[in-house]
Amino acid sequence: MTLREECFTGLAALLLAFLIGIGQMRMQQEALAGRVAPQVLRLHVIANSDDDEDQAIKLEIRSLLLDRIEEWVRKEKPTGKADAVAHVKQEKNGWIDEINAFLKRNAFSYLADIQLTECRFPPRQYGNVVFPEGMYDAVRVVLGEGKGRNWWCVLYPSFCFVKEACHMVPEDTLAYLREHLNRDDCLALLDSRPDIQIRFLFFPFLNPSQ
Repeated sequence: MTLREECFTGLAALLLAFLIGIGQMRMQQEALAGRVAPQVLRLHVIANSDDDEDQAIKLEIRSLLLDRIEEWVRKEKPTGKADAVAHVKQEKNGWIDEINAFLKRNAFSYLADIQLTECRFPPRQYGNVVFPEGMYDAVRVVLGEGKGRNWWCVLYPSFCFVKEACHMVPEDTLAYLREHLNRDDCLALLDSRPDIQIRFLFFPFLNPSQ
């Protein structure tokens, strides 16, 4: 075997080992998401388009829904995800009517739809907590054609930071996670190392889709 062949074989073996390691890490993150997901409810708001006006109204509607949820949490003091899901089911049609009236008042011709469904979310950091990529139950709000950039957060327990600046997660939210998750999973969520979101510098075609 020539030196060139030996180098190629070594690089191929190194790449294979790297890909295996990445695959194992992704499997671990998917498994963690599967254990965390039963305790959280996420919010996913999708704009009609990427036009400035559509993106601006998306954020207005996001804030409207967060106001409604925060008011309910403050009054009712829910004790778990099941309470949040029941509340969404009860209020969903009223929210749709309120959002559509808001859109009409602001001269938008399209309507909104809200579904309680399961969606795939990418890795996301909220203050000092990182949620891994995986499937989560979510309140999914689609505005018009739903072809614009989206906004998401953890609706329950509350992680919905409206400002983009870094925030620390409220202690009562952390207490909820400690109560409903095992110790190792809590520590994994608090481990905010960037390796859960994988980027291939030299092999961009391997990057996960956005």
